[in-house]
Amino acid sequence: MPFLDHELVELTAQIPEHLKLRGWQEKYILRRALRGVLPPEILYRRKRGLQTPYQQWLRDPLPAFAEDLLSTDRLRDKGYFVPSVVHTMLRQHREARSAWHGALLMAVLAIQTWDELFLQARGPY
Repeated sequence: MPFLDHELVELTAQIPEHLKLRGWQEKYILRRALRGVLPPEILYRRKRGLQTPYQQWLRDPLPAFAEDLLSTDRLRDKGYFVPSVVHTMLRQHREARSAWHGALLMAVLAIQTWDELFLQARGPY
């Protein structure tokens, strides 16, 4: 959030490129500014993606909108996925036979949601 402050964004827009990126080290000036404030193991660690607990979310009861979008009728109506395959993956995921179905199931839910929001123009749930 602090990096979204408009005054900070305006200031950083004025910083020369060679101070923002030095060689392959990104955020060079930010790391220099925070030296002594943050420990080195945090300051110089590799980037990590945002991690969400979707594996567990898909084992818990789904919110109503997700149940609706993953229902046989909605899957069949949109036509992107074979409902029986999606339901088999969800059942296996919930029975913990294959924890790796979580990423696929989230992709199915994302595409179903995308269709709803942008192709059907029904707005957010």
